[in-house]
Amino acid sequence: MKSYRKILLALSLIIAGLLSTQSVIFAQTGLDYTLDANYGEIALQSGFTPDPFQVNITSGGSINANSSLVSCNGYVTTEPDYTVSWSGTSTLLRFFFESNGDTTLIINDSNGNWQCNDDSFGTLNPTIDFDNPSEGIYNIWVGSFVLGNPLSGVLNITESSSVVPGSPASSNPANPSNPSNPSNPAAAIGLDYTLNTNNGEIALQTGFTPDPFQVDITSGGSINTGNLLPNCNGFATAAPDYRLSWSGTSTLLRFFFESDKDTTLIINDPNGN
Repeated sequence: MKSYRKILLALSLIIAGLLSTQSVIFAQTGLDYTLDANYGEIALQSGFTPDPFQVNITSGGSINANSSLVSCNGYVTTEPDYTVSWSGTSTLLRFFFESNGDTTLIINDSNGNWQCNDDSFGTLNPTIDFDNPSEGIYNIWVGSFVLGNPLSGVLNITESSSVVPGSPASSNPANPSNPSNPSNPAAAIGLDYTLNTNNGEIALQTGFTPDPFQVDITSGGSINTGNLLPNCNGFATAAPDYRLSWSGTSTLLRFFFESDKDTTLIINDPNGN
């Protein structure tokens, strides 16, 4: 593993150099909009359909937004939960999150400004409106008002002023990202195997060497898999930690993870199980 560790060290130095250019962003807020979003991204333009656009997100994280963004509340991850690339002309672009608990919403808008909301429309659901929204990138965080209380819910994006938390349109999602749609099982459970992995990928075939193949990974994330998948435990990220493309014939293919703490392992296999 000496050669691997040399490569890992080189990568760490490169990453450290890249991070130095973004240090101001992170130091000021603890939130880094340059990172990949936990639940993906989409490009929307005025007149998009269906309206509202909806995506399933689980709120929460370990960072107290109020410690650096004084008008904001809630606990979030460093990474955005979702990213929207907006184009076109509209009088309104509304973001709101619906769940069965108390959540918050934080958005870094296309002009680099931070916008926050806690409760709205007489509910515990947060809403942020942009009148005559500027084209560009909107990075979105969904926070839990209480630390350690992740809440599964739906992020709604609409151009209609009549679509609010609790309205029929938001309560009856028609978007493919909705968990009732079996064509997107990743959205239904909060783990998305279509995302880029956190630690890379490799192709292995029968008889590979060295055996065992090894890769360094740091466990954990903000998604409680015990609430989503039967017989699973542990907190994970939406994106896979590693990806393997397997070919050949073998009587056994074993995966295991070793550390000095209690960890869990979740695999989506070639049959989608």
